[in-house]
Amino acid sequence: MGTTQTATQRILGNAQQSKALSPLSPTQAQHIKRKLTQLKRLQDNTPPPRPSQPIYQGDARRVMGLSFGRHDPVTVAVANTASAQVLETLSTRAVLNIGPQKKLWRNGKLNPTGQDEFKKRHPNQGQLNTRLPGSQTKVRLHRLVNRLHQQHQADRLRRAKAQQQDRYFRRSSVSDLSLYTNRLIAKKLIQLACDRQISTIVMPKLEGIRESVESDIQAQAIRRYPNDKNRQKYYRKQYRASFHAWSYQELASCIQACARKQGIRVMIHRQQLAGSLTEKAAQMALSEQSKAAA
Repeated sequence: MGTTQTATQRILGNAQQSKALSPLSPTQAQHIKRKLTQLKRLQDNTPPPRPSQPIYQGDARRVMGLSFGRHDPVTVAVANTASAQVLETLSTRAVLNIGPQKKLWRNGKLNPTGQDEFKKRHPNQGQLNTRLPGSQTKVRLHRLVNRLHQQHQADRLRRAKAQQQDRYFRRSSVSDLSLYTNRLIAKKLIQLACDRQISTIVMPKLEGIRESVESDIQAQAIRRYPNDKNRQKYYRKQYRASFHAWSYQELASCIQACARKQGIRVMIHRQQLAGSLTEKAAQMALSEQSKAAA
């Protein structure tokens, strides 16, 4: 609307200059009158102010470190770089439970009832199913992770069976559920970062994530089957397959997109090889302190 008002004022200015040089024709006078009416309407009807959102200002001393793993796709550690202290650690389940939880009405159980005490020829012997009153329940978002793990495991078993029978295996459609879960995790992480006034998020470097997990896989295989090399080899194979089934590249892209939209800086750092997921996340958060000190 501002551009239209400026253009109208420019036309009126040119008309005033032309009027000073020579008298205006009836058509020109009518055109100037129409532009004056348009300018008056623009000046009287000013548009409402545009809605604006304040720029996010995080605490420069607070950093969030992330670590990727097999059981928990992402583990969070919030640290204060000034005091080199870890303030809070959260698992994937705790991250997904952040914020108000949605509630759904769950239908009650089916209660078969007779129809006028007369059994017709029907698969359910003439019975009608009436549903009892339902109840309100919370949506448990962390169950999406378990559901994805179960679908990945079922796909691996079906693929192995199909390969033994020389048949084509068509993978079940889990890409939409995987993308939805990754976007949900990223949204909850950014919500946590805004609540904790985080200024920087440190993410693992995906290029070396296989080496960081390989030591954990070998240690866990030896701990489970200390004297059986064959079972250790089979366990490591299954563990690697379950780990690489999760799309960590997609999860990292979702986190970067949400952080960029909010104005939070994202740093990439190599994840350490040894330690638990919580220790790795804390090391990622405190790595920003050592980089700043250097």
